[in-house]
Formats: sequence, structure tokens, C-alpha cells
Amino acid sequence: MKIKLLLAILAICALLLPAGVLAQPPSPPLLFQGSVTIGGEDAPVGTVISAEVEGVEVATNGPDGIAEAGKYALAVPNKDYTGKIVVFKVGGVVGGQCEYADPMKTAVVSFDLSVEVGSPPAGPPPSGMPFLGGLSTRAMIGIVAAAVVVIAAIVFFVVRRRRRYY
Repeated sequence: MKIKLLLAILAICALLLPAGVLAQPPSPPLLFQGSVTIGGEDAPVGTVISAEVEGVEVATNGPDGIAEAGKYALAVPNKDYTGKIVVFKVGGVVGGQCEYADPMKTAVVSFDLSVEVGSPPAGPPPSGMPFLGGLSTRAMIGIVAAAVVVIAAIVFFVVRRRRRYY
């Protein structure tokens, strides 16, 4: 009887753990804005601006690009990026880099971008999705913990059932 109660508690914990980890409210994005120039001239309407963190594109204003010549605004979501370097690309060419500020303290960062004419493109865009769709480390730990509890319960039931027949 005690075993069944323990298993019931473990099953409830397994069901609630991932929900508690995944139900955390998302952090607000950080808005980067400023001027953008190409070869010293205002970037034309339609210029695509993108942001990368650790080589992965995390935000873009494409496919329509900027709406006003020489000015951009780009919201970069916060997925534990505080303190990491954000690399901005203007039409695929690196136009500047800036540290990701804490969005709970700073909502808007003024940062100007500049690209020289004839700069080589930054390379092919990254392909594929981040591991597990970009889940945070805490969410992955919760999922793994729940899986371990479920597997342990299954193993327990199989071992117990075999003992009944022998």
C-alpha cells in the first residue's frame, strides 16, 4: 500500500514538474534602435537588419526591411542573452555589435549601425532550429527529470509484476 502511495506521489510530481518549469513568464524583449548607414549614406527603405547571438539569428526585420531610410528598430527576444554579444547585420554584412543589456533595467538601447560599401557578406545564413526548438536549460532539465521518474515507475511495475509470477 505504501508503494502505491509513493508511486502516486511520484506520478503527480512528474506531471507537475515540467509545467512549473515551462510556465515561467517570458522576459521582455530588448529594443535596439538607431541610425543605419551604408557607405556613409542613409540605408534605403527595405534594407534588412538582423541580429545574431552566438552565431544564431535571433531577430530580423525581413522580408520588408526598414520602413524609413536611415533608421531602424529591432526587438530582440530575451532567452538568457543578458551579457552576451549581439552581432547586427545590415543586408547580410556585419554592421556592429553590442552587449545585450538586462531588459528588466533597460528597455531600449540606442545603437547606430554602419556598413562600408564593398564589405563582404557575412556568410550564409544559419540553417535549422536550435536544439529542442530553443528550450531553456531549466526546461530541458524539467523534461529529463519527468522522463526519469516515468521510466523508474515503469521499471518498478515490470519488476513487481514479474515477482508475482515467480
